[in-house]
Amino acid sequence: MNIPLVNLEAQHAPLRAEIAEAIKQVLVECSFVRGPAVKNFQAEAAKYLGVKHAIGCANGSDALVVALMALGVGPGDEVVTVPHTYVATPEAIRRVGAKIIFCDVEPVGWTMDPAKLKKLVTPRTKAIMPVHIFGQCALHEELVKAAGNIPIVEDAAQAWGATRNGKHAGALGAIATFSFYPTKTLGACGDGGMLATNDDRLAELIQSVCLHGESKDRYYNDRAGMNSRLDSVQAAILRIKLKHVDAWNTKRDAIARYYQERFEESPIKAPKVLPGNTHVWHQYCIMTPERDALAAHLKSKGVATGVYYPIPQHLQRCFKDLGHKAGDFPVTESISSDSLSIPCWPEMSEEQQAYVADEILAFAGAKANK
Repeated sequence: MNIPLVNLEAQHAPLRAEIAEAIKQVLVECSFVRGPAVKNFQAEAAKYLGVKHAIGCANGSDALVVALMALGVGPGDEVVTVPHTYVATPEAIRRVGAKIIFCDVEPVGWTMDPAKLKKLVTPRTKAIMPVHIFGQCALHEELVKAAGNIPIVEDAAQAWGATRNGKHAGALGAIATFSFYPTKTLGACGDGGMLATNDDRLAELIQSVCLHGESKDRYYNDRAGMNSRLDSVQAAILRIKLKHVDAWNTKRDAIARYYQERFEESPIKAPKVLPGNTHVWHQYCIMTPERDALAAHLKSKGVATGVYYPIPQHLQRCFKDLGHKAGDFPVTESISSDSLSIPCWPEMSEEQQAYVADEILAFAGAKANK
């Protein structure tokens, strides 16, 4: 049996005709940038998230940079984020000229540790950027207590549809950023991103920054911005997928619950959901000190896996000037060395789920009996 880590073909098969028709409509309108599809998707996304403003941009990486620019973050400022994330998160801080301050994650949900954050806040701290990792919201209320009045920018790239205490990821902080990379819980058929906020002033700044700093009058620019826009084709596709995202998330959650039950009495450490959260399982990551051997075993049995992330950000060559070394962020480093992402996509059959779990438990049992 061959089971991919992600299966976009299975997701797109029932939507193909509807997507083709939506793209055709964009071609008929010839409004490829800032067209009706974009405006409609932004309105629908804002309603879904429960926010006043949802503003499309070119990708999730740009969204992070735009958020910091809208908050006025620049040289001399500090921004706190986590080392357990994709490079785009700290890279955005570097791109605006601010100093990256890393905060280790807590060991249960792998999100920013509020207790550690409190010790890192200084008069130079201009923003806090927690990551809703793998589809799980950070401990927002505790982070707010630790941060005081410092704005929180949610990196919600992996968490469309997740909630914390009844609020959607994206409706918690001053600004939230999303990625619509194809493999995300809500993914485009190409690149795309979004920023969400309830602040009218920030929304106006975000819109301006995304369009070269343009004012309300075209060709009159109030600030230096960038060119970062969600195109109409991707927006049209995302409008269709938005109608299905809750059903997909529910199916992923059912698979995750099945895995939890199967691994409960085994040496395999299953991921946990933080109290108050609903998880959307962008990735389902198990933990074992035999991670590499397990990955090799699963590969031999036709099961694809992934490692997110093999090198924590504080040990990346691009950030070596920060002076960090192995051992500085032990929780993050243990995740990097022991975690393994296994298939958890909505269309998985019960047979496929059982096969994955059986092979993992067979490996764990063989190791335990040696």
